[in-house]
Formats: sequence, structure tokens, C-alpha cells
Amino acid sequence: EEWAPIGTSSNIFKGTFDGQGHTISNLVVRSEGTTPAGLFGKVKSGTVKNVTVLNADVQGHGSAAVIVAHGVCAKIEECHVEGATVVSTPYEEDDANNVGGIIGYLSGEDVGYVKKSSVNNATIKAYRKVGGIAGVANQTAEVTGNKVVKEIKKKGWAVAFAAVPFLCFGVIVGCACGHMFY
Repeated sequence: EEWAPIGTSSNIFKGTFDGQGHTISNLVVRSEGTTPAGLFGKVKSGTVKNVTVLNADVQGHGSAAVIVAHGVCAKIEECHVEGATVVSTPYEEDDANNVGGIIGYLSGEDVGYVKKSSVNNATIKAYRKVGGIAGVANQTAEVTGNKVVKEIKKKGWAVAFAAVPFLCFGVIVGCACGHMFY
């Protein structure tokens, strides 16, 4: 059965989710249009922690990740992904970006971070801004103490578009724009 992400553009998740060390198995997310795809879709000033997702299949057309697709001042800690496929395909010309194993897009603005999290055995595919942990870490977002284990297969569609201003692919963070990143 397909999962509907927690937190949407009209109902953003702003609370705290503590998985208490539990494991979610066989997560399947299929996003319509450019709706963020993940266990959580949109998070603002919220916290997601202490959860493992085993065997995830996440597909969308914009920001996508196993744990949080799009986070503004989101705090993510001790979240782990074991076996995943995350794919964002173009809905419009260049919107298949901001894709990661843990989070697709993270903006720090006030405080936002991913700490002590890991991704093991994942395939992550998008147009640009692809990372094993985070597709994009922006402004003062902090990405520290995380681990990517085994090979992360990153694939992009750069050849599909005539003008590509920048392509960002990284094992930990695909595109780091702002202050300090570790």
C-alpha cells in the first residue's frame, strides 16, 4: 500500500516525531505533480528522530527522500535508511532535483540539521542536486556526523536538457549553499 507523506504545502508538519528506535519496513511513496515525496513531505521547524526505514521505494517529480523530502529549519537525528530507491523524474523542464537518502532539501534559516544518520545500499536518481544524505543543504543548515555505507548509485539526466546551470552530485550533500558543512 502506498504511503501519503506526513506534511504537505497546505498542512506542514511542525511537531516532533520520535520513532523510539522502531523500524518501518517496505515504505512505498508515489507523489503526484511536484508534491514532495517521502515519509514526511514538508517539515518546518519540526523534528524527526530515532527511526529506521528498511526497503523504501520513493518516487516523485520534485523534492524526494526517504525520511523528509523538504525541510525548513527541520531537525533530523538518528534516522537510518537500509536499502532504498529514490527517484525524481521531471514533471516540468527542470524540477527533478533536491533528492537525497535522508532529506531532499534542507534550509537552515534559523536552525536546521541532519546529525548521526546513515544511508546504506541506496539508488538515488534525479536531474540534479542529488546526495546520499541530503540533496541540498542551504543557508546555515548543518550536516554532521552522518554516514553513507556501501555504494550510493547517483544518476542524473543532465543530457536531457539543453542548458543546465549547475549539476550537483555528492556522497553526503549534493549541493551545499551557505555556511559550514561537515
